[in-house]
Amino acid sequence: MIQFDMVAQPIVDITNRRIVMQEWLCKPVDGSAETFFQTKSREELWYRESLCIRKALEKQSPYRKSLNLTMSSLPYFLETEWTWDGVIEIVEWPTRSLEECPGLIDELHNRGLEVWLDDLTSEEWPRWKQAGVDGFKIAFEEISAHPSLLQELLQTEKPIVVERIESLEMEKAVHRLGILYGQGFYYLDPKVK
Repeated sequence: MIQFDMVAQPIVDITNRRIVMQEWLCKPVDGSAETFFQTKSREELWYRESLCIRKALEKQSPYRKSLNLTMSSLPYFLETEWTWDGVIEIVEWPTRSLEECPGLIDELHNRGLEVWLDDLTSEEWPRWKQAGVDGFKIAFEEISAHPSLLQELLQTEKPIVVERIESLEMEKAVHRLGILYGQGFYYLDPKVK
């Protein structure tokens, strides 16, 4: 039997430190999330992801929900009728190419969901530039190492969430760059208000 829980991590407007959304993350009872999602088939991966989505949708929250889904599971997801107020974060993109999934982002939009890219890197940016996604999540280290990528992202005028913010100094640096949203351990500290 697969045992896990879903835990909310806040996505915060760094100008006022208000929560604007919660990303619901899988926390297995035994092992890491990485090993939980290492499967031998796309069907098994979708099964595990569907368990997580179902459990996250059962959680009560006053905030919009952001849930992760791999590219390879998108066709399975679209066979369901699931929808919610929030976002699907596309993760682990190399497992299936965007070209293999024509129209999938449009289908998610038709369902009322926003589609964001999670863990965006400078190497992946060229293939996602014109994909029609609604927002981007990128690690603090990535924007620090690739200022030209940050400038291109800002020019899209789409929401950007900087992940892995762990201190007030990091938050201030992100704000100086013109980014409004942050996520990371820093915002899990109850003293940060």
